[in-house]
Amino acid sequence: MAIINVESGQSIQTAINNAVAGDTILVAPGVYNEDVVITKSLTLLSTGGADVTTINGQNGALGAIEIDPNVNDVTIGDIGQGFTILGNNGNGAIEMGAIYLQGDHDNVTIRGNVLEARGDSAMTSEYSATVTNLVIDNNAFTGQTFEGTIPEGDGFSGQFNVGNNAPRQLVVLGAEGQNTSNVTFTNNEVSGTAGGINANGDPQGNTLVTIDAENSVISGNTFTGFTNRYAYALRAREDNTDVVNNTFDAEASGSENTARILVESDNPGEVAFNTQIAPDGTTTSGGSSENDFMIGTFDDEVLAGAGGDDRLFGLFGDDTLDGGTGNDRLFGGLGDDRIDGGEGRDHAWGGFGDDVFAFSDGDGRFIVHDFQGGARFGPSPTPSFSDLVFGRDMIEVNVDGFDSLADILEVAEQRGLNTVLDFGNGDSIVLKNTLVSSLDEADFSFPVEDVFV
Repeated sequence: MAIINVESGQSIQTAINNAVAGDTILVAPGVYNEDVVITKSLTLLSTGGADVTTINGQNGALGAIEIDPNVNDVTIGDIGQGFTILGNNGNGAIEMGAIYLQGDHDNVTIRGNVLEARGDSAMTSEYSATVTNLVIDNNAFTGQTFEGTIPEGDGFSGQFNVGNNAPRQLVVLGAEGQNTSNVTFTNNEVSGTAGGINANGDPQGNTLVTIDAENSVISGNTFTGFTNRYAYALRAREDNTDVVNNTFDAEASGSENTARILVESDNPGEVAFNTQIAPDGTTTSGGSSENDFMIGTFDDEVLAGAGGDDRLFGLFGDDTLDGGTGNDRLFGGLGDDRIDGGEGRDHAWGGFGDDVFAFSDGDGRFIVHDFQGGARFGPSPTPSFSDLVFGRDMIEVNVDGFDSLADILEVAEQRGLNTVLDFGNGDSIVLKNTLVSSLDEADFSFPVEDVFV
């Protein structure tokens, strides 16, 4: 197979036209003002990387790079050999993008590129096409999916009308119930904009990345792009799609939607170890269905164990620990922590600070090893030494029929040095080294359930 070199000032498209299937095209640094239509199996690489090699789409094809129907075995870019690809923008009725996959494809790799949306998507495959074995790795998805500063519409009823300016999705591969499979979307940076404020002053936004493809992997990506309204940073709605080790950073974008993901399937894959950062910087770290070991940092964080027998350590900060299902051990550390064992036989240590231990119907057995209760300002007007050192803890009880200390005392039993609160149906709280006689109203809270009318 031949190697074809393209120098600055020459045409990439001419090189493709002259190539045969299996050839490699090497493109020198420069700006190439053309649409590139790939009509055969080949490898397209730059010699200098995306920082110095740009394909500037001219709106004459569906993408600045368009891969024609039934063209398989295509590679665009590699680490240090990618392109900056400036996208095409359609007339509203016709979608375009920086890279556009037209029709069916098998074995396409997009790696090491910067894909910039310019009023339309950064990357799109067609709705009902059969696309499989697609690798999207180490790319940056940037730009904006509508023109100007004001997106059109309140929703998407007119998104395919000629001349409309409704925001597109930044990346869309496949569609719910369609024919895309085996997509690997890894180590990408998603920083583009797919939402804003419309002419009425209301949020109008579209999903940043949709990957509706069964048997797929979405891993190691960082989402900092902006969207709003009801949109998600990531949407995955087909079976056996693993969503693991991604970061969704709403603090960077300023929009809470950047921390929102939707995984919706009757047979979902693994959804684990994703970090979601709220606009205020609060971090949620999600575990897996396995036995997870998770350690916090100096920040206020949320550690969520999901399934398995987990070990969660909050360390510093005011942390939220959620064991999920399984028999978990949760350690708050320093700070004012909220600890919820979830379902199973769970053990909890609050450590220092004013900690809340949360318990709900169906949680099973919750063993609290260092509960610091008692009336803080009881007979003495000053806090005890223990209060000052270890903090003042509280039990949050969300159990049907329990809304007062009197209800708690009815099921409280002294067993040796421990207090056991037996709610029935296998649900109980054990307060180690705590006397029933020491319990006080200030030791408990009873969340008020929302009433909808």
